[in-house]
Amino acid sequence: MTTQTPDAGLAGALLTAQQAIGAVGKDSVNSFQGYGYVSAEKMIKASRAALHGAGLVFYVSGVEVSTSSSWLRVTYALQHPASGQAAELLRVFPVVPGKGRPADKAHAGALTACLSYTLRDLLLIPRVDPSEEMDAEGRDAHTGEAEIAQLRAAMGQAIKAGDWTIEQGRALIATTGHASADDLTDIQAASLHRTITTTTGPEWADKEEA
Repeated sequence: MTTQTPDAGLAGALLTAQQAIGAVGKDSVNSFQGYGYVSAEKMIKASRAALHGAGLVFYVSGVEVSTSSSWLRVTYALQHPASGQAAELLRVFPVVPGKGRPADKAHAGALTACLSYTLRDLLLIPRVDPSEEMDAEGRDAHTGEAEIAQLRAAMGQAIKAGDWTIEQGRALIATTGHASADDLTDIQAASLHRTITTTTGPEWADKEEA
């Protein structure tokens, strides 16, 4: 592992942290659909070790809640004390209350999930399961009109049946890092289609909390 020097600055320290950390293995299992995932606690622990080892400090410096309480805007500070350099990161994350998940718990869960996703992006932590990033033939996943059409149809039926709300659907799509279904990859669209056709909105909110 590269040894961090004081004159390397913020960018050099971040490079050291990215080089030091590898994939973070799954340590939890979703009780609804039986799939494994990386808990926020494990992601934070692994990221903290890499950041501190590179002489970096990372923390939440501000939180803004929307008037509708449907999203959070979180500001993070990344500092390198040895050089005095710093940067600010901003991320917007959905808040999805549901059955057994009141507003306060939904906000707390969103803050934790937002931090986990932000650390993954900051340190460029690869996913353990290649299928999440590539299609069955090993090509880079791409946006497919057929998959998007199926997702829209499933979402429309779920909303009409009262199983999902428009807000929950948008929040679900936002968890992939995209603002609309048009930007999803084949893999993401197929995954969301399965979620929408096998759960109700409240069940998904409960699942995300697990």
